Amino acid sequence: MPQFSGFRALELLRESKLDIPFILISGTIGKGMARHRREGAAGWKDRSSRPASSPRRTPNAQVAVVLALRRLRLPGFQIARQSGLSRATISRILRRHGLAKLSALEAAKPVVRYQRDHPGELLHFDIKKLGRINGKAERFILPMSNLLSLHT
Repeated sequence: MPQFSGFRALELLRESKLDIPFILISGTIGKGMARHRREGAAGWKDRSSRPASSPRRTPNAQVAVVLALRRLRLPGFQIARQSGLSRATISRILRRHGLAKLSALEAAKPVVRYQRDHPGELLHFDIKKLGRINGKAERFILPMSNLLSLHT
């Protein structure tokens, strides 16, 4: 009843001078209670806030045009100019389809790997400046024959 509000009900109760408790349930709580009466405990579970339909969604034909222009590597503002859509709409379409960045249009670079015939075939050295320990620098130099014996 849009013409009857909670405040009007409170006024009527005060005018009647009845000594009864007054409980006002707001629209949001009222919706929850109605859902509880219809569905029981399941009515209190979280639900998606996404609308059931989106009548103003960008038509698929226009989305296809936007994606085709992006594949020509055009930036968003030029796509907006050519398609007649706003830049915000272009941005949402490109993000939804994973094309927001131009780098998404480039093929992924293959991972460069190498494989050797025998373990230890490659020798790796870490070269770094030695720090001072107890005021003097100590260096540990192993003969090459010791290094080779470690990998065979």
